[in-house]
Amino acid sequence: MELKTQTIKELKQIVEKDYGVLLSDDEAKELGVSILKLTRLGLTALARADEKKNSPVVARVSCTLEQNTGE
Repeated sequence: MELKTQTIKELKQIVEKDYGVLLSDDEAKELGVSILKLTRLGLTALARADEKKNSPVVARVSCTLEQNTGE
C-alpha cells in the first residue's frame, strides 16, 4: 500500500504536534499503513456485527414475548 508524499508529511506533522515525536518518512509511512489496516479491520468488524444484528435468526432470538404496555 502506497501513501502519497503529502499524506506522509501531514502525518508527520500531526504526530509531532500531538505527541512531540519526530518520525522519519519510513516510520510515518509504516504508521500510516498500519492505521489504514486497523481502520479497515474495524470497519469490517462493525459491518459483520451489523449483519448479525439484522439477521432474522438474531431478530427472533432478541424478541421478547413480554407485553409492551409503555409503563
